[in-house]
Amino acid sequence: MGKFIGKRLLQLIFVLFAVSIMTFALMYIAPGDPAERKLTLRGEPINAETLEAEREKMGLNEPFAVRYFSWLGGVCKGDLGTSYADDTSVAGKIGKGLSYTLPLALSSLAVALAISLPLGILAAVYRNSVLDVIVQIFSFIGCALPNFLIATLLIYFLCIKQNLFPVIADNSFQGLVLPALSLAIPMCARFIKQFRSEVIEQLDKSYITGLRTRGVKENKVVFGNVLHNSSPAMITIAGLSIGTLMGGSVVIENIFRWPGIGKLVMDSITARDYPVVLGVVLVMAVVYVFINLVTDILYRVIDPRIDYGKQG
Repeated sequence: MGKFIGKRLLQLIFVLFAVSIMTFALMYIAPGDPAERKLTLRGEPINAETLEAEREKMGLNEPFAVRYFSWLGGVCKGDLGTSYADDTSVAGKIGKGLSYTLPLALSSLAVALAISLPLGILAAVYRNSVLDVIVQIFSFIGCALPNFLIATLLIYFLCIKQNLFPVIADNSFQGLVLPALSLAIPMCARFIKQFRSEVIEQLDKSYITGLRTRGVKENKVVFGNVLHNSSPAMITIAGLSIGTLMGGSVVIENIFRWPGIGKLVMDSITARDYPVVLGVVLVMAVVYVFINLVTDILYRVIDPRIDYGKQG
């Protein structure tokens, strides 16, 4: 296990290097001039002299390699740089965004699991029944509807018609409910299909037939054996969804004006604030790889038969 963790951490270095250089290259060739944008936001007159002076101050006149390795050197020291927009710390902006995105992601995942896990198990146990058909219809509809459409419907019915929640999310429980539901509903629909398939696969195995032949109660078969053997796949699904939610809530955060990472990166792209975009991409890569590592460790805890050393 120790060798496996060490190897994964070593792989993380190469992953982050590849992600950083690709993202930096995209920012380098992207259209628009951050210096011109910055002067415009300040309300300063733009001419050749002021623009050149600002570009020199921001280091935009340096070659690609110089700019990249200068930025990378700062990152290695724990400095993600300074925002072009307001000259504040990139790390501070990302930390503030994470303080909003993390609760949103975890609450969405909790809601999705609370709904999809029992429904997926019931649909598998009572497959081809009326209950199974209803659950699958709900799952298909949920997968077909994009989260921005779900968000619009929730705003219309629960905010405008019923006035139960604020249209613009604020930093409160009420403000968190609709963004969390907008992310949870399509994720719940996907989870139900995956959990149902995994449980059915276990129910069709020969050891289940043996347990039933010996008179083991159905509840113990399902919750004591099937659910335990299905849990590694379920943990993988849930674990990878956290990373997806952390980086994929851009649309929902912008619809509800939730000041998380998604809204931060969109505002930064619009403002040509490339240090913030680079910092967000790097942090999200770290989060995603770390979640994968934790998921693999949980595999080993649940099923000690897994030997990562032999798997290479």
